[in-house]
Amino acid sequence: MKINKLYLVLSIIVIAIFARLIPHAPNFTPLLAVALFSGAILSKNKLFYLVPVSALLISDLFLGFSSITPVIYFSLGLIAVLGITLKKAAGNFDRKSIMAITIKSFAAAVIFFIVSNMGVFLLTGMYPISLAGLVECYTLAIPFFRNTLISTMAYSFSLFGLYAAVKSTAKKTSKKKAVSKG
Repeated sequence: MKINKLYLVLSIIVIAIFARLIPHAPNFTPLLAVALFSGAILSKNKLFYLVPVSALLISDLFLGFSSITPVIYFSLGLIAVLGITLKKAAGNFDRKSIMAITIKSFAAAVIFFIVSNMGVFLLTGMYPISLAGLVECYTLAIPFFRNTLISTMAYSFSLFGLYAAVKSTAKKTSKKKAVSKG
């Protein structure tokens, strides 16, 4: 039994869309984890970054777009590329993989924080374009970072853990079928 990647991709997109549309704490979404996971699982397909971007685009059709929307899409693409480094961790849930997922999830949250808030600073007119404005922008964004980090960690472990469990079950099922046919 092999994992159907198309079914997996569509399921992840639907879950990510749903998670953005239901009421949730600010910045508590699965999108960064989906970007990491897509990079790890789907990087053989050169369009792997479209999974998180598709989820964001479809949910943005309902929620609306902003002046920093392109920056958010760009940050998801960067995080999906970072996810490629988790290719070996995908499907395993051993100590080494857990450590790699933890580090990359933290890095994804930091990348998103830096890139998205630079977009807020440069594109929204909310802050004066000065060092003081830049410091104020990032300082006021710190409370949102907590939710970004927690959600990225939680959703990353959920996605990678579930994938490892499904992959392990699929291997065991294949072995049982092979033994019973033999």
